[in-house]
Amino acid sequence: MGLNLSQEDLAKAAGVSVPTLHKFETGTATNMNVYNLMSLLRQVGLLERIDNLIPEQPANPSASEPTMFEAVIWIEGSSYRYGFEVAKSGVSSEWLYIRSGKKRSKEIELLYREGTSCTIHPRMGIAKELASKNMLRDNALLLSLAGQFNDPVAVSIMKWMVDTTIITAGSEKEIWEAAVKRLDDVETRRKIVDFSRYADLGIEDITKSEAGVLSSHTRYDENGKPEGIVSLSMNDAESEGTIKYFCLAYPIIDALENGKRLIIDEFGAKLHTLLLERIISLFNSAESNSANAQFVATLHDTNILSSKLLRRDQIWFTQKDSFSASSLYALSDYKVRNDASYEKDYLSGKYGATPIIDNLAKVLK
Repeated sequence: MGLNLSQEDLAKAAGVSVPTLHKFETGTATNMNVYNLMSLLRQVGLLERIDNLIPEQPANPSASEPTMFEAVIWIEGSSYRYGFEVAKSGVSSEWLYIRSGKKRSKEIELLYREGTSCTIHPRMGIAKELASKNMLRDNALLLSLAGQFNDPVAVSIMKWMVDTTIITAGSEKEIWEAAVKRLDDVETRRKIVDFSRYADLGIEDITKSEAGVLSSHTRYDENGKPEGIVSLSMNDAESEGTIKYFCLAYPIIDALENGKRLIIDEFGAKLHTLLLERIISLFNSAESNSANAQFVATLHDTNILSSKLLRRDQIWFTQKDSFSASSLYALSDYKVRNDASYEKDYLSGKYGATPIIDNLAKVLK
């Protein structure tokens, strides 16, 4: 299996602005490949060993072949193309190339590895020394190892990987606990409260107590006049959509303020379309996204398929074929009129990536 996820055209620092990518999919198309890649790359930034990190592949004749992962990222005006191939026996190959942001610049090979045999550019002196001392193991990535020994190039790439927040549909408990922890910081709590207040959730304050997280609302008398504040248990009193918005507040604020990457699976679940549009607009705005944060999300809400909100190169589709293999492609691959209705054309099947639904009534007969 091979997967290439490029950020090369996604950074304002490179002179091209594509701060948000949004993936639409059929109900059965898998979207875990992209998330596996980004989760794996983040783990590369945290760990040295690669074993037990690669997802199991379905049994097939080519299951013994190495799995290839590659990403192109921008760091301080230069693009890095980093990738590796790994099998159950260990790392088969690993490579790292750099290209400056100047026009017509060529890639320079910083690292190339086959097994434990490496060719390393002098720019990565620490990595070169580690390899010469035979400190590289079969189940280790040289980039991670070099980063642990403070190789400047490796450290900068690993920092990029770690500064990526990934939220999946199955991580609700983790993001709730993380959100609650952020309330301990006074300034962060203020930002989260303001973020919730501006969303018209009716919340005036969010606090922690022995009873848990409390959301405060204005209480009105029988004549509709304010008569005080009432605090309720957020978990018991608020809707699932409000709780999700509260949990996403800090990751969104953190990404926008610090230029990080935020990846959310099933972004549209439990949230109103207008809220989705407003959050996407924050990342599309040069004013609110001055740090060049990047937002990648998967969703099924076709209401945001609008040329007023997204460019064609920001909209991607996932299509599963008859062999259950998924392909990823952009709306910009199609010739689309400027006044075309993205949503209408998508639902009519013009761009693919729509489920083929049989007559469900047959089940009831």
